[in-house]
Order: sequence, then structure tokens, then C-alpha cells
Amino acid sequence: MGIETDLNVNPYYDDYDETKDFHRVLFKPAVPLQARELTTLQTILQNQVEKFGQFTFKEGSIVKGCTFTFDRNIRYAKLLDKDSTGTDLNMNLFAEGDYIRNNANLVARVVDTKTGLESQNPDLNTIFFNYVNTGNSATSNTAYSAPSEVEIYPASTGIKHIQFAGIPSTVNVNANDTISVVTSLKGSGFSANVVVVDGTNQFFNVAVSSNGTGFSVDDLPTASIVAANGAGLKHANGSSYDLASDIADGTVTVDVQLIKTGNVSIANTDFEQTGNTEFNVLGTAYQMKVQDGVIFQKGTFQRFEAQDIIVSKYTSKPNDLTVGVATTEAFINSSSDTSLLDNASGFANENAPGADRLQLKPTLVVNTITNAVASNNFLRLVEFQHGMPISLNSDAQLNGLGDIIQKRLYETSGDYVVDPFAIASEGQPGNTTHFTTVVGAGIGYNKGQRFELVNPSRIITRKSTSTANIVNQEISINYGNFVEVDELVGNFGLEQNDVVLLMDRQFNSISNTTPAQIDFSSSSTYTNANTTLDYAGVKGNVVGTARVRAVEQAGSDGNKSTSKFNMYLFDIKMATGKSFNKHSKSIYHYSGTDYNGNNSQTNKSVVGLADLILKNNEARVLEQDPADRDLLFPLGQVGIKTVSNTASYTFESSATGTFSTSGVASLSKAGTQNWGFGTAADSLSESKKMNF
Repeated sequence: MGIETDLNVNPYYDDYDETKDFHRVLFKPAVPLQARELTTLQTILQNQVEKFGQFTFKEGSIVKGCTFTFDRNIRYAKLLDKDSTGTDLNMNLFAEGDYIRNNANLVARVVDTKTGLESQNPDLNTIFFNYVNTGNSATSNTAYSAPSEVEIYPASTGIKHIQFAGIPSTVNVNANDTISVVTSLKGSGFSANVVVVDGTNQFFNVAVSSNGTGFSVDDLPTASIVAANGAGLKHANGSSYDLASDIADGTVTVDVQLIKTGNVSIANTDFEQTGNTEFNVLGTAYQMKVQDGVIFQKGTFQRFEAQDIIVSKYTSKPNDLTVGVATTEAFINSSSDTSLLDNASGFANENAPGADRLQLKPTLVVNTITNAVASNNFLRLVEFQHGMPISLNSDAQLNGLGDIIQKRLYETSGDYVVDPFAIASEGQPGNTTHFTTVVGAGIGYNKGQRFELVNPSRIITRKSTSTANIVNQEISINYGNFVEVDELVGNFGLEQNDVVLLMDRQFNSISNTTPAQIDFSSSSTYTNANTTLDYAGVKGNVVGTARVRAVEQAGSDGNKSTSKFNMYLFDIKMATGKSFNKHSKSIYHYSGTDYNGNNSQTNKSVVGLADLILKNNEARVLEQDPADRDLLFPLGQVGIKTVSNTASYTFESSATGTFSTSGVASLSKAGTQNWGFGTAADSLSESKKMNF
């Protein structure tokens, strides 16, 4: 965006038209020179600079310098509309660098002022300052109070009056005696004489003939009387008088009064509101300072003079505010700036005013983040949240050139994080609709653009208060760890998660026996003492125990010796010196009174036996998903509020039946169970019977 001032007006008539594609003004001999041609010549050149600058830099970008500093300890005092004389307060009379002093000689220096009115509470006339001393006492009077009256002095002023009190009446003085002042600063030019009581040589007053300049209340001058004859002051009896000694011990007091701007009244506490610090009449503000440098704005590279700005007037914790730069445009002529007068003769010629100037002056401005985001021409140099600057654009912000660099960076490196952004959440007391997401300080690149947070940033986030009902949601349950087995016969008491024995050899319970020999009650014995087991003439040793959670058929025909099953184990405990992988070969669920140890089965009426499928002669513990180890299963949806208690479950169960000599056995359901065919009826169709 170029300058906004219209120069195609009287008397400049800059009628440059970009659509005409004029790039040079070609002057010719014997042709009168027009003022507009000189103006247009500048516009053509500036148009070229603007196009290049806008391709390179973003509007408002820092090009060089402009270092940021922050001060959260700036003090403020709100003032009444009228001064101590009843005159309307004119805040324009006070400037940065002026001094404030109260009756306890507590001095502060002004850093900024803001105008306001009592009727616009909390925005009263406000003066911002820093204390430069502790007053008459280092332990008291160290801050201004409300209400009270204070004096305002220029940064550099003269001496208005000096008053001596306590000089003995016996001391002879005369009208030729002068006043000497001493200061460590640069005050000079003051002169005054002693005034005597009529008809006597007694001290009466001081007559100031020249106020001087350069004096300051933060280093008040000390004063003394200098005798005209140079021999010093004497008593009437001729003895010497030591004025300096009397001043030092307090016998004589000296009051040096400087020329002041005026008195102002700090507002009383009636303007305050309980619980709202913004209405406090005395408090702490937040200031940002920017050193000198160069910025790019309005198509020009502008000198930026060192500046400071009050970010938040009545709190030291600015929130949702941002600071940027705005450029003001103004016409300057020789009436306001005499340096524009013609100086061809070596002096300013009032009869030759010369050309006017267009002045561009960049200044710091405070804006809300919301308004700054909505503006296309406001570059946020600093953003503040909860009293902290969270992002700083202190380096040059590239525009079109930056887009090219960012695209290349993204194509070669993608999105990545240099310093990770920690993320947390904070509740908002009493807020049922939103919470705060806290993003910690960090550095990252997104689409090639660099993002940096120098302090945690807080984002107001809406809570998930809306709900939706999901009907017939299916949930799959897996059991985690399992082993592969074959040669499986019998039952392993999985309904009660019975303890099973881990044996050190395989029994081949199907392939090595005939059906008539599969009889656990008559062919197996086990005792706690010898920790061995015999089955059908095969003897094995117990090397550990485990519990069975489920058995799942993995093959198509469960009757074959080679049919594979997945057996889900947990609570595996190995005997001393034994390893599951190296020593476990089979799994046995034993029935009988001999097994009555601490880990005995709950269900002793069922018996089962299966061989572990080995790889390289070692057992293996497999798992479908490591996340299933804790038996916590996803519900298929996120943000679950409630789960209905009308859910239905599909599960495995076992039942015991006796086959008659005709080969028929009867099994009955328990309670509301069904056979898994979508019906709770006791009878099944022929096709369902075949599947069963």
C-alpha cells in the first residue's frame, strides 16, 4: 500500500498515471520546466522502489534495528479534571522526561501521559512514571498516595526563588552579597542578591535577577550567601559567622524553589471498584520500548525513531493485545519548519519559502489481536497474552520473496518442529462451555513458514457439549498374549481361569493313542511331592503354571491331531531355573485330589491336554496387538459420554453332556443364553443344526 495523501491537488498537481506506462520525464531545451514534472519524476522513481519493496518485505516489516524491550513496572496515577487552582487540566503541558514531586520530596520521572475525564472512569487523565528516589525517608513515603497533590516540573528548568530561614539577626549582610548555588547537573545562569531589612544589615530575602536554566528537581541545588567583600559573613561584634555549619546542623534551612509547570491532584479512591483493578487510581502499567531502526511501510523505507508505548494502561498483564507500526502523512511547509526557507545566501530567506515536503512518520500503535487480524495492512510486531509477549516479529518479514523461499523449504523439508510445543489444558472456573488450551514455547515450520512462540500461548477452546447416539455399535475384544497348540483334547477350566501345568515334554495325546485310551482318570497320576505327571505311559515334569483366558480354534477341523488352536495365557509362573521358551512343551489341566497346592484349580472336574507348537524346539508367546495386554478395548467412537446398559454380548461357554449308546447327547442353555444364531429359541433349523 503506497502513500494515501492525494498529491494531484492545488498547488502540486501530481497527475502521474501508472496505466500510461511512463517511466521517465524527458526534459527538452527551450521548453519551460513545469513544477508537476519534477513531482511526477519523484513519483515514477518511488513507484519502482515501492514495487520492489512490496515484493521483498511485508507492510510494516522491520528492515534494520528496532530492538524490543519490555517494562512491566511502570507506575501510573490517575488525575482529577482540574488542577489545584481549579483550572481545567491540560495534559499537553506534561511531557516525557518531566519530574513529579510530592511534599515529602519523593521524585518520579514522567514516561508518558494519557488524556481522559472523570466522567469516563476508569479512563481519567493519567500520568505514567518511574520513581527516581525514596523521598525524605528510605523506609516511608516511598510511593504516592491517593488522594494527594503533587508538583510537575520540566526536565530542565530554572530557579524561581531561594528562601533562607534561621539566619541570626546579629549577622551583618548587605545588598551587594550574592547567592551561590551548587548542583551536580548542568544548571547554570542563575544570579541573585541578598535583600536586607530597611535601615539595617539584617537578612530579609533573596532577589532573583536571572532564573538560569538546566536545573532539575532530582538534584536540587544547594545555596549559600557569598559576602561582597570576599572575607565571609561576620557578626555585628566582628566575629566570623559560619553559614555552612548552621545549614549542615539544621539551624538554618534553605528552600530552593524551581520553576514548575503546575500542581495536579491524584484522584481519590471513590473512583475505584472492588474486585476490578482497572479502576485503581494508583497502580502498575506495561510499557514496550523499540530502539531506532528502519521499517518498510507505505512503499517506502522509513527511519524509525526510538519510541516507547504504554501497551496496557491499568494493568501489568496485557492480554489479547498487539503492537505494530502506523505511518502518519503530513504536509510540511516553511511556516512550520523554517529550514525549508531558501538558504542560497547563507541564511534563511523569508521571501523565498521554497517547496513543501511530504512527511512520513512511523509510530507505535496498540491494537487488539482481533482487529489486527482483520486488517490486511497491520503487521503484528509483538503479540501479548496474559502479561507475556508470545510472538515477536523482530526480524525482516519477507513478502513475495519469502513465499518463494518458504515453498522451496517446504518441498525439500516438509513440516517439522525444531523446539517442540508442549500442549496442555486449563479449566476456566465457572465456564461450562469452554476451556483453555495452552501451547508452550517452541519453534516449528509449517508450509515453509517459521513459527515461534517465546512464551506459552493460550487458546480458548469450545468444550464438546453436543452428543450423538450410536446404535448397534460393535466392539471387538482380543485377549493379547497367546500360544499356538495342537493335539488338544479335553477342557482347561477357562470359565474360572483355572491354573494349568506347564510340562517339559509333549504327550501327543491324539496321534499316539487310540480313542479308547484317552482316559485321564485311569492313566494319569500327579503328586505335589515329585512334580511329575504320567499320561498313557509318558512321563513329564512340571516346569511352571499359568492360567487360561480363552481357547480359539485356528484350523478348519478341530478333531485332527494337527489342528491348531490359539490358547490365551496369563499369570505365567515358572519354576526356579526354568524358562518358558526353553522348557515348556505342553499344557495340562489336571483333575484329581493330588493337586491341592496353593495354585490349585478352581474347577477340578474337567481335564485337558495340549502340546505347544514349537519353533526351533522352543515355545513362543505371540500377541495380536500389544495394546490388548491390559484388556482395555476401544469402543469404536471417541469422546464417549455414556454406554448403554442394554448392550448384548457374544461369548464362549461350555456345557457337559453324556452321549448315549445311540450316539445322542443333550445340551441345555443357561438362563438367557442363545446358540449364537440370532435366536433365543430352544430349537434350531436343520441348516443351523448342520452349522452347529
